[in-house]
Amino acid sequence: MIGVAEINLFNIIDGPLSFLVGTIILLITGVYVSAFIGNRLLITGLSGEKKLAEKTEEEIHTEEDQIKQLEKTLKKVEDNIEKIEVEISNHHPK
Repeated sequence: MIGVAEINLFNIIDGPLSFLVGTIILLITGVYVSAFIGNRLLITGLSGEKKLAEKTEEEIHTEEDQIKQLEKTLKKVEDNIEKIEVEISNHHPK
């Protein structure tokens, strides 16, 4: 068991090592954040997308309608796949 006297042996943890570890963690976090934001900006710029703040209400509604249409289409595809699976299992029992 470590007592109060033995903790004094780890005095380096209090100052310089704590500062160094904290600095390294902050630098790594900053690099990840800047890389993510930078990549997102590049992708947005290359694809010609606008920021949400720059989009008009009509554009937002148009995108919502497109997403809803895609969801309906996906649901139809899922239903068709289920029907095909049932047909296959009926004709080819295991």
